[in-house]
Amino acid sequence: MTNQVKIEQNADNPAARYFILSSLPQTISTPLQLRSKEAAQEAGCPIAVNFLGTSFFKTQEIRLYPHDGHDVLCIIMQSADEWDKKLDTRRARPLEESIREIIEKQIVLAANPLVKVGNGIASLAEMDSYLQKNKPDTVDRDNGSVRVAGFDPKHGVLKVEFGKTCASGCVAGQQGTRVTVTALMRNRFPEVRDVKFTADIT
Repeated sequence: MTNQVKIEQNADNPAARYFILSSLPQTISTPLQLRSKEAAQEAGCPIAVNFLGTSFFKTQEIRLYPHDGHDVLCIIMQSADEWDKKLDTRRARPLEESIREIIEKQIVLAANPLVKVGNGIASLAEMDSYLQKNKPDTVDRDNGSVRVAGFDPKHGVLKVEFGKTCASGCVAGQQGTRVTVTALMRNRFPEVRDVKFTADIT
């Protein structure tokens, strides 16, 4: 499934990266320009919520538009230096590669469009089953665990619990897993508006 999302750059705008869903047909008809988490929520675009809502890197704007029969997600950072950050510090991968993996896990594997329409309430068992099937590779590789521990339907808050080595690891090591899991669950379940993480250290 690797490289089913192509990454392109533009020398005229070094703060931007273009993620092209080259393996999927176009689903976007109306271009979107989103500058805030609230705007992305209003537009019904959970993947944009994920990247505008993180504090790890500073996103200025997200654009979604069709091009040559495919969807394009363009992430524009506040500065080109933001792309030097590493979500996965253990593998020291470029940030755009980590974001591509997030997009592929959400959209390519789940076959979901970038702009998700619809609203259904899933059970905790369904949510946890989906998380177990699509959790980041780093969880198993580091002998850790992650599970859905609860959901507040009134506020749309999903509780996710780290276990084993994931619970006792450093915050920096968990950052990539947190961002990936948050993006994964928001995109799959429209009723999830936020994800809170806890650790089971027993």
